[in-house]
Amino acid sequence: MGHSISKERVGALSDGVVAIAATILVLQLQVPEDGSLSNDAVLQWAGILAGWAISFAMVALVWFDSHFYYEYTTHWNSPLMALTFVQLAAVSLIPFASNLIIDYPQSLAGAMAFSFIMLANGLISVGIAMVLIRHSDLHANAGVALIVRQRAVHQTVIYGLTAALALAGARLHHPFLGVALWALSPAMVYLSLLLRQPELGQTPARQ
Repeated sequence: MGHSISKERVGALSDGVVAIAATILVLQLQVPEDGSLSNDAVLQWAGILAGWAISFAMVALVWFDSHFYYEYTTHWNSPLMALTFVQLAAVSLIPFASNLIIDYPQSLAGAMAFSFIMLANGLISVGIAMVLIRHSDLHANAGVALIVRQRAVHQTVIYGLTAALALAGARLHHPFLGVALWALSPAMVYLSLLLRQPELGQTPARQ
């Protein structure tokens, strides 16, 4: 079954890493040093803001998913702890991914690296969901498994399509057209859940 680990301690660790990643993203928003707001400076700022929005959306999604799992599980076991550390490592790479796509907006390699990091964050969350589905002893109530399973399916499909579109945009020399979809992917996941079955967008009542 694996060693039982306090979910409160896991949550505190996750919050700390996510807070640091979000802070690093904000530090990228700097006022131009020369004091001018030329067209080139405005375009550069627009790129920085786009990268910040995309990256912050993924950080927020990881945090939201993590706290859903913490709230409706009784404890954390060893497999979940291992995946949690992998996810925190992936989260710590999000600021790097943001800088990469901003500094090299026309680079196919940069777009591929960006999409890989974003996709990794999403799929690791899916992996955590799979472990929860397999271990019913971790559930706080019987309604958790259904929602977790549906979320995992929708996340896998949407993140895969988003990554494919982002890479297609990069190959067509319009990387931001595809990569910007990452900013919308969290909303797309939850909208797809609500359209399929409205109660899946609600949090199950605890017993």
